[in-house]
Amino acid sequence: GGIKGLFSSELGYKIDLRFDSMEDAYFFQNDTSDILENQFTPIYDDVELVKLGAELWYSPYSYLDFYLRAAYNSYQMANEDKPWHKPASELTFTTVYNYKEKIYAKLDVLNMGKRYAKNFADLTAPIEMKSVWDVNIGLEYKYSNVLSAFVDVHNLFAQQYDIWNQYPSQKINLILGFSYKF
Repeated sequence: GGIKGLFSSELGYKIDLRFDSMEDAYFFQNDTSDILENQFTPIYDDVELVKLGAELWYSPYSYLDFYLRAAYNSYQMANEDKPWHKPASELTFTTVYNYKEKIYAKLDVLNMGKRYAKNFADLTAPIEMKSVWDVNIGLEYKYSNVLSAFVDVHNLFAQQYDIWNQYPSQKINLILGFSYKF
């Protein structure tokens, strides 16, 4: 459930609270049978999840939007110590610029909070994965309502961090493409 509202025609908010009870929710742990331990096997657990989210948006002009979204996740695990590789908090700032309904530019600043990985050397001390900041940009050209081309650049500052334990990001990622709706 949640609430959504407006402070003015240019400023709005949304707050939501979610309760999930999941049987056999899957998480990933490093496969210790591989020498590099950079492959994963699933592990299942029953989970009670409480997720609190809040979003604030600001649209000062018809062609410019700003969004700030925060989420906090609280996991109650039946058997496992932690929700492996799942962040407790997430923060996203997004801005979108729309030039004459033809060119769209987007900037994302993301934060993924602290996460944990299972430590097979010492099961009582999980591996702590630090919080990660990431910046992404995108540009899209809409030729028509059915045809567009885009370029997205992820991890703009080429930070090196582990997405999963012992599974690093690929520094800068560039995605080029087009979309056609039929």
